[in-house]
Amino acid sequence: PYQVHIAYNAEAELVYLVKADGSAIAFYDADLGALEETTVAIEGDINQLFAAVYNEADGLLYVGDANDDEVYTINPLDGTTNFYADAPVQGGDLMLQGGILYLAERGNVNRLHTVVADADGIPDGDSEATLIGSIPDETNGAASSATQNSFITANFGTSFFSEISNVDGSLIATYDAFVEGE
Repeated sequence: PYQVHIAYNAEAELVYLVKADGSAIAFYDADLGALEETTVAIEGDINQLFAAVYNEADGLLYVGDANDDEVYTINPLDGTTNFYADAPVQGGDLMLQGGILYLAERGNVNRLHTVVADADGIPDGDSEATLIGSIPDETNGAASSATQNSFITANFGTSFFSEISNVDGSLIATYDAFVEGE
């Protein structure tokens, strides 16, 4: 009954449902096929959340807040947040691949960036979002592909998924989102 952005913990078979208003995290057990009763309140000032990804290396969620154009980490166990980097979060999604955080930016422009952590944890401009290239219009979801050199994107208003290069954002292939008309 509320808007969420999702991140997946494959090892635990757990889907994190991060509320778009930045207030809480709900949990969906993919193994059991059920929403857990527990929710975790999110601390901090995240209030226009558009992107989320789970990092298995540190057990944290990385989320993009469009209100501040910033990326934060959230501990899904207790909801504590930390500033990670300045980045042009305008819809789109966050993806991790090979230890690198990527941002698919959606808005008046459609671009792919790498996002480098802030050195001191203070939002003072020493973090970096580096432009890689243009991506397909209206990208509103993305995930790392199995090949580890591309991403699969969902694009608003289309009936296909796009595979894009992690090197320059260029279109590699499209895949029909419908099977037998469904």
